[in-house]
Amino acid sequence: MAFDLLRRAEEARRRSEDLLAELRAYAEQAQELATAQERNRLARELHDAVTQTMFGVTLTAEAAPIASEQDPSRVPALLEKIQESSADALEELRAHRGRAPAHPRG
Repeated sequence: MAFDLLRRAEEARRRSEDLLAELRAYAEQAQELATAQERNRLARELHDAVTQTMFGVTLTAEAAPIASEQDPSRVPALLEKIQESSADALEELRAHRGRAPAHPRG
């Protein structure tokens, strides 16, 4: 009877260790998934912001040749707007890079 109790206790201990290892693996997977979801959210946010900025840059660049024919004095302001918008897009890219969570495996 004592031998049977010891055997069952040992089996229960092993089973507990196995369950704990399984639980740790699930916790790691959950953390990896949460990190991937956050990275994807930030990527979508960045894509939207940069797309909007580049759309504005494109429109301004398309307006420059028209302005050069109709009112050449407006061209420097349009070029400055393109430069500012491009710089803003680069700043946005750099800011998002610093906010992205590190990849869980390096």
